[in-house]
Amino acid sequence: LMFRSTFEQRPEQIEIINKMIMDPIIDTKRCERVWENHVLSLKDQYVMNE
Repeated sequence: LMFRSTFEQRPEQIEIINKMIMDPIIDTKRCERVWENHVLSLKDQYVMNE
């Protein structure tokens, strides 16, 4: 990732780096499903130490 942020790259290098690093695909339905099925199901299951 640091290679992407340095400015002294040749265009060929930038192209190779961009092929190696993929941006995440945002799937809002999957996110909601995980949140509802795995996160909210744990609500009130744990208590913080006082």
